[in-house]
Amino acid sequence: MRHLVICMAVPTATALALTLLIPLGWAQGPPATEMERPAGASGPTAVGGPVDTPPQRSDGGLLYLTSLVTPNSTFMVYDPATNSWTTLAGYETGCQMAVGIGGELYAYLYSPPQIEVYDPGGDTWSYVMAAPPGTTGMYCNLEVTRDGEFLYTESFGTAVHYTQGGTWHTFDVPFTTNVMGDYDPASHQYVIGELYTLNAHLIDLTTWTITDFVGALSNGEYALFSSVMDGRYYCQADGSIYSYNLSTPSEPPQDHGCPGYYPSSAADRASHVMYVASLDGSQLQLFDPAAGTMTSLAPSGIFINISSLAFAAPWEATMPFSDGFESGDTSAWSATVP
Repeated sequence: MRHLVICMAVPTATALALTLLIPLGWAQGPPATEMERPAGASGPTAVGGPVDTPPQRSDGGLLYLTSLVTPNSTFMVYDPATNSWTTLAGYETGCQMAVGIGGELYAYLYSPPQIEVYDPGGDTWSYVMAAPPGTTGMYCNLEVTRDGEFLYTESFGTAVHYTQGGTWHTFDVPFTTNVMGDYDPASHQYVIGELYTLNAHLIDLTTWTITDFVGALSNGEYALFSSVMDGRYYCQADGSIYSYNLSTPSEPPQDHGCPGYYPSSAADRASHVMYVASLDGSQLQLFDPAAGTMTSLAPSGIFINISSLAFAAPWEATMPFSDGFESGDTSAWSATVP
């Protein structure tokens, strides 16, 4: 049984201004074959004891947590069914991870810079494609659309990088982006944050038009809390959780009255709840926007820097697409290169 508790303040987390020691420059990456694990990488171990394999995703999905600071390469998975964590083979990334329409987990590998897909059964990664050229890989957000195309933005950037037919393109935006961002498969829209502000910008990926949402608060350059769910964009600023009504740009952001620092989030859209983690990943909670409550879940038990969350569950069984898009029928949507 879940025990709900009213939102309570938590201690201020470690300062956000950490530096990623990631070299600049890009490689094209190897052929599309499975990558070998880094030398010395260990197999998965459960918190409290070793296990043979990581948890297998059920219909309820699994929550993945990673650190965004190298050489700290912590990678863990949380099973909501058992309220427990498993430590996986270390994986170095400077990006928030992406989840595909079937629940596939994608990541931006630190070195060599490339996009990979995760196999939870073997705790291994396979090469998908090279990373977008001309980007840094530092404090960034990776998304995958419902037809399998990638989106990428990064802090201090001025463009959205996206793929079409296996090729990277760029779409310039009239503001400076931060690391925050989330793709909504129901509406085929991408919401990204603006540097140093609570401002958010919705990009319709069919027409490539931008709708602005303005908030007066500051969220810093490295805030990671960003989730789209049930027509609202949720973010963290000024020690609380806020959200925008994406159908009403003139409406100010709503303060959900949950004081505390929750720098990373991941939405379980089928259950209409969100997982939120502290900066160091030591605290995990379940946020229910409708009830205005937070549920304390099992902590990861370790300290990592700048945690990031991704909830991996299939979309097609639960997602009511707003424009008639049918699962597996990519002809129902066709983007135009801007």
